[in-house]
Amino acid sequence: MNELFLTLPDGSRLRAVRSHDGDYPCIQIFLDVGELSELICFAEYNPEKDTPMQVCVGAYQSHLEDTTYYKPYHGGIDNEFV
Repeated sequence: MNELFLTLPDGSRLRAVRSHDGDYPCIQIFLDVGELSELICFAEYNPEKDTPMQVCVGAYQSHLEDTTYYKPYHGGIDNEFV
């Protein structure tokens, strides 16, 4: 299964899609409203980043085409590597 769905109270849904093709495997999150679908965020493995910064998170704003946020994810391990 490559997709996971979560129906929201207003009838829209969040859809998670896994993509493992190429050098940047990722999980993308879409907002589906009726027939419309927007990519709102993703988490990916970026081989161009140094370890342990290779897992990155990106987010979009609906009125812009490019990502408005893209940073390595550190989580709870942040203090161990800095």
